[in-house]
Amino acid sequence: MHVESRCSHWIIDGWSYIALYILPGNDRMMTMSRITRELREGWMFHRGDVEGGEAPGFNDEKWQEVSVPHDWSIEGPFKQFRMENWSSFQNLDHRIGYLPQGIGWYRLEFKMLKEWEGKVIRLEFGGIYRESTIWVNGKRVGFRPYGYATFCYDITDAVIPGRNNIIAIRVDNTGVSSRWYAGSGIYRKVQVTVLNRVHVAWHGTCITTPHISPSRGTVRVKTRVENMDSLARNTILEHQIRGNGLAGDDVPAMMRESTLKPGNHEIVLEGEVPDPHMWDITHPNLYNLVTRIKDGRTDELLDEYLTTFGFRWFRFDPDEGFFLNGTNVKFKGVCLHHDNGPLGARAHPRAIERKITILKGMGCNAIRTSHNPPSRAFLDACDRMGMLVIDELFDEWTIMKTPRGYWNWFNEPVSPSGDIKWYQRDCMDFIHRDRNHPCVIMWSCGNEVPEQHERYGEKGIQVLERLLEIFHREDPTRPVTQGCNQMEQANETGFAARLDVVGYNYSGDRPVTVGEHAPLKVQYDLEHEKYPDRAMIGTENCSAFSSRGIYEYPIGFTRHGKMRPNFQVSSHDVTSEIPLIVLNTRKYVCGYFSWTGFDYLGEPTPYRWPARSSYFGIVDLCGFPKDGYFLHKSMWTAEPMVHLVPSSWNFHEGQHVEVWAYSNCESVELFLNGKSLGTRKMHEFDDLAHVFWDVAFQPGELRAVARTSGKEIAVHAITTAGPIHHLSIEPDRACINADGYDIVYLTVSARDATGILVPRAQDLVTFSVEGPGKIIAVGNGNPISHEPFNDQQRHLFSGKALGILQSKGK
Repeated sequence: MHVESRCSHWIIDGWSYIALYILPGNDRMMTMSRITRELREGWMFHRGDVEGGEAPGFNDEKWQEVSVPHDWSIEGPFKQFRMENWSSFQNLDHRIGYLPQGIGWYRLEFKMLKEWEGKVIRLEFGGIYRESTIWVNGKRVGFRPYGYATFCYDITDAVIPGRNNIIAIRVDNTGVSSRWYAGSGIYRKVQVTVLNRVHVAWHGTCITTPHISPSRGTVRVKTRVENMDSLARNTILEHQIRGNGLAGDDVPAMMRESTLKPGNHEIVLEGEVPDPHMWDITHPNLYNLVTRIKDGRTDELLDEYLTTFGFRWFRFDPDEGFFLNGTNVKFKGVCLHHDNGPLGARAHPRAIERKITILKGMGCNAIRTSHNPPSRAFLDACDRMGMLVIDELFDEWTIMKTPRGYWNWFNEPVSPSGDIKWYQRDCMDFIHRDRNHPCVIMWSCGNEVPEQHERYGEKGIQVLERLLEIFHREDPTRPVTQGCNQMEQANETGFAARLDVVGYNYSGDRPVTVGEHAPLKVQYDLEHEKYPDRAMIGTENCSAFSSRGIYEYPIGFTRHGKMRPNFQVSSHDVTSEIPLIVLNTRKYVCGYFSWTGFDYLGEPTPYRWPARSSYFGIVDLCGFPKDGYFLHKSMWTAEPMVHLVPSSWNFHEGQHVEVWAYSNCESVELFLNGKSLGTRKMHEFDDLAHVFWDVAFQPGELRAVARTSGKEIAVHAITTAGPIHHLSIEPDRACINADGYDIVYLTVSARDATGILVPRAQDLVTFSVEGPGKIIAVGNGNPISHEPFNDQQRHLFSGKALGILQSKGK
């Protein structure tokens, strides 16, 4: 790989090569009873509306060929004003990152095998943003307004086996429907499933573990079976549990023979697993339930379906907090939007896995999916990696937050009969999809909805109660929360009292007594005294904003004090410390969810244009940690660590720099060029989560030495960097699959002659690839950069840039 760095005065040929092993991909194993095929390649796309785009004979030869998942908005360009986003005398483009939306069309020609005649054909979409209308061979098969819903259609009557078939999709993302960047198009997986006439229904398996002991775990399986034949069928339903060293005969199969009339049938079976391995945040043990349906007369396999699950139990205690498998655990969490930085809204399993890995590195054990259902791949990764999840459904109910938001559809009927409203359909599909994931601990039915306010009175309560009824009916095993940001109103109306666990957005850790001699008292303390039976959790905290690698002095301690003419924000996190201290000192506070884990596109608080992405992240848009990452690590992990802020040592001679240190050790001693500047004990700063020194800058080395019981156990040193000498490239892994889809993240850093990061480098880096790979996205974490993400070059920001390389499938 060749990386070239350029500026206006000189050129550096920063040659740096990495060896990536690209492994042959494996076809997905399938049985003839159920065939699932992902529809990834060969889609034709057109931005803008067309007449007759659903017709099978429509000429799409001049359209752009794309693969899905696909997000057309991320391709840009950035533009300060678009008329479609003007509402109530306001330009709302900042909410969506100043990127284009509008209408788009997709078309795909795919072959249906002749032997599939007589089968049931199901077309499933992980998510289309938004208001999608789908046709198959010119026949309209469905419409879905909610951009975060996973949904499927039975297209059996629309397809023609043995011939090429056409799927056409119109997506309408006109206007602002979100308070952050949502992306546009088919941004999650699409697949077609071929089934026999008797099969497990879509999301038709529900697994619970009602009784768990060290020696035995009960597994209760409720299965919805569909018989789409015209006659009754004699069948055998069988469940076999696999995983965690279980041999084939260790757990007897659960089995029932039934005669199924045409229609839907619910069958409940129970079994037991000896010595169950528990799922938790450090040992996320998983089991597989293999469900088979056989013909009762011929023993022919009619369907085979796999569901992953885990054994775990939990409880919320109003005084002691949250317990997982009997162990007291704090939710050390972050809120996350669904975008994947330079990839936009595209849901990619590796992008998700990388995010979770980075977050776990700072001790994070929980994620709130703000403010919408995540992808299936996200929950799969949280199951595998031991991440607790608050699974959130809506940001809007019946009252407007955005002009084109979900409030327009909430109470609208799904069909002319009006039997089911869209909120009911979306809520039930959401629960049925996610209920078997052990990582999902709580449902969240909403976020900061205006209905919590007293001016909406009983109407707001009624909406909440309708949602709670669905959650409690469809899944009685999990509590329901929602993020309340008007707690005084929510308490007065009884809104908060109806929640199983009350979610506090910001207000809980707000100080109510501050004084030199008075102990810190926060709103949680008052609420706990007033509502002693209430389980409470911080569903949204902090909202600290910062730019990676930017240090401004004197340090600003207010919103306006941190704002600068360069549209950057100093990396000092002055907002998160009190909420973190409160979390650690109040047993009854179950947890904390920082806003946000990663920067995200849109909502560029505290600025507007040219800023186009948020500053709230503990980690920037590319996945590079900011200094706040190490603040959380010092509060959330036990492995000895110390981190200096600033994290680089390039200032003006004699400039006074306030140096901070985060550590989970007892004391930190600071050295400048070998001379001690004094020792600070962490407990002496009990109202802060850092210690500090005032240092007159001298070039050289600044070293922090952390000690516990007098023993040196952690060191962090920063050194003054010289001019750029070369570039380094660091892949996040050495091997990827040659499936045309897998990706690797490449971190490019400017280095001086001794290998020190050059923290203020802003040079242009150009990527070129030799071999079976391609760069599909670039970034640098700069919230005001208007360079396109789908490019082959990027300027460094604070010395770093990112390239995302994808295999070509060879």
